Amino acid sequence: MTTAVASLYLNVLVLIVQSFQKIPSLTPLAPTQSEPPFLIAQAIALFAFVVLGTRAATRFRPAAISGCFSHLAKLRSPRVLANIAR
Repeated sequence: MTTAVASLYLNVLVLIVQSFQKIPSLTPLAPTQSEPPFLIAQAIALFAFVVLGTRAATRFRPAAISGCFSHLAKLRSPRVLANIAR
């Protein structure tokens, strides 16, 4: 789970960089990506991912997920497969 959060964070970081490069209204705010607006956007993203990633990791319950996929076991039963084959 932590690798998924880290991967998503890096994608958001790339989104921020490209937004400041490509969006005409943001380019004058941070032309070299070292100005305060750019750093503030990165800091907000980092803070949000640390808080939400930690919250998601602490509330994650693997047992709850297995119940979500119980209907798949019914789909594999011979009776259901025979009805699908008709």
